[in-house]
Amino acid sequence: MNVVQIFISMAIYYPFFKTADRLAYKNEQEEAEAQAQEKAKEVGFSGQPELQD
Repeated sequence: MNVVQIFISMAIYYPFFKTADRLAYKNEQEEAEAQAQEKAKEVGFSGQPELQD
């Protein structure tokens, strides 16, 4: 494989890899947020400050 073929392959496949990486990152962030919300529910934190009289 020569250098030109390598660059052509990179140009063709780069957008696919970038999109796949972006989707994986987004899924990881959503999972982390869901886990944080689940843990907050277990602890009893609603995210809103409680009003005290």
